[in-house]
Amino acid sequence: MIFTSFDFFLFFGILFFLHFSVPHKFRWTLLLAASYFFYGYYKLAFLPLLILPTLIIYFIAIKLNSADSKRTRKLLLIAGLAAGLSALFVFKYLDFLGESLKAAAGLFSKNLKFDPFDFILPIGISFYSFKLVSYLLDVYNDKLKTEKHLGYFALYTSFFPQLLAGPIDRAVNFIPELKKKVDFDYERVTGGFRLVLWGFFKKLVIADQLAVIVNNVYDNVTEYSGVPLIAATVAFSFQVYCDFSGYSDIAVGLSRILGFKSMNNFNSPYSSKSITKFWNNWHISLSTWLRDYLFLPIAYASVRKIKKPLLLKMKPETWAYVIGMFVTMFLGGLWHGAKWTFVLWGAVHGLFLIFSYTTKKSRKKIVKKIKLKRLPRFHKFLKVSVTFSLVTFAWIFFRANSISDAFYIISHLHVGLWDFFSKTVISFFFNFDIVPLRNLITRLGVTFFTFNKVGIAILIMELAQLVQRREDITGWFRKKPLFLRWCCYMLLLSLIVYWGKFDIKEFIYFRF
Repeated sequence: MIFTSFDFFLFFGILFFLHFSVPHKFRWTLLLAASYFFYGYYKLAFLPLLILPTLIIYFIAIKLNSADSKRTRKLLLIAGLAAGLSALFVFKYLDFLGESLKAAAGLFSKNLKFDPFDFILPIGISFYSFKLVSYLLDVYNDKLKTEKHLGYFALYTSFFPQLLAGPIDRAVNFIPELKKKVDFDYERVTGGFRLVLWGFFKKLVIADQLAVIVNNVYDNVTEYSGVPLIAATVAFSFQVYCDFSGYSDIAVGLSRILGFKSMNNFNSPYSSKSITKFWNNWHISLSTWLRDYLFLPIAYASVRKIKKPLLLKMKPETWAYVIGMFVTMFLGGLWHGAKWTFVLWGAVHGLFLIFSYTTKKSRKKIVKKIKLKRLPRFHKFLKVSVTFSLVTFAWIFFRANSISDAFYIISHLHVGLWDFFSKTVISFFFNFDIVPLRNLITRLGVTFFTFNKVGIAILIMELAQLVQRREDITGWFRKKPLFLRWCCYMLLLSLIVYWGKFDIKEFIYFRF
């Protein structure tokens, strides 16, 4: 039951009516039943994989409260983490581990065999497993009181808007949201629907149109070089952002309609002025999860083990950052998928972040020396451009079908650039000849009209994000006349209906 399907519209329409019709004390029952129905609608066999870890973590967390020794608490924590992550490991990583061990052992013996289990990955398992783990760790570290009500805890784990691809809301914030009494509120509901509509626009008009270009090129990389590879890579940058942030907008909007506040998962990440700021603005619920439950514990453990004031001319704090960040991003890449391309993607971002951290002072000196701060707008443009270029380069590993494909793309990005500039760009600007440009766009797999409408849609999105960066766009909308607001809604809806691509249903992050 994909958000963009008719089945979901029917499901949510019935739920919306019932939600505000039943008494508050029964709403958790309705929402829990709806969430389990929503998940079971995909594949009923996956439902126990959601329910069983929820029950185990719930009872272990209660036991943690009454445990009177550190050893007992630690054993309970280990048991809980195993319960929360075991299904994720088996279904997502077991085959990957077997293949990797076989490849490593193959260096010594060529007669080894490994028969993959070929498990079907349960949808959303990476997201609800991280919810369970964060809850258990917060209870263990006394940052959160144990939730005694099984129904609310089960609803937190399985809440249907967040279930398949986040946001990964923390229990300390979201369980109180589920418990609060809410009444129908016109402004809140229309604000939620507006966000849902915006998510549909990003998904159907931008992401799914760009998917045609990306799939056409990345699934046949050896047939392309130069500009088509660059164009497809940039297209994927916008595709993955619009697809995933579109899903998050819909999820947050649906939560808001029902009366619950869910965390914002994106904050104009491509306008970031550094890789660090990019990760502060991209998939915020995951990046903060990785920071709190991986990076900080690893960094603190590392700094305690380094006894020397300087090791290879670096302070213990620097070593703690380097070790913590690389391990975190390596595992963050692995979280996205059981493929070495994802691991490399995470490792590349780890190296970017380490380089950014260790060269901070040197870069400030260079900026001061060449007096770049005297041109603040150009300086900002330069930083945003470099950050976007680095992020887009890293996406090559994320999207490539194999490591060999990724390195083919990287080694052929520059091929034929001068030829393109001399025959296409100059011809367009000086002779107004769009034939070479049309031919290039056709090679990418889309029509000239489709290419232009996606460009217009991206421009609309960027203008909206520009307003959002300057002031809260919800407040900005409220200041406008009702007639103008509804004109904007109708325009957005018309663009979705007439420009949207409805034959690609899956969201990219459903695979993770």
